[in-house]
Amino acid sequence: MYIGAATIGERDAAGAAIERLKAKLAESARQDPPVEMKFSMPDAWSVKLFVALCRR
Repeated sequence: MYIGAATIGERDAAGAAIERLKAKLAESARQDPPVEMKFSMPDAWSVKLFVALCRR
């Protein structure tokens, strides 16, 4: 949106929207911090299956 804005007003509105989204993401990360997990896979097939399931 920001790059394709044709006027200054559109660019300002897109910039403000970006800032609001960044603020919401920061607040969400503060309230519910990410959890790091470690998975061990015995073979390459298990890794491929796990990655495919994670993509879904």
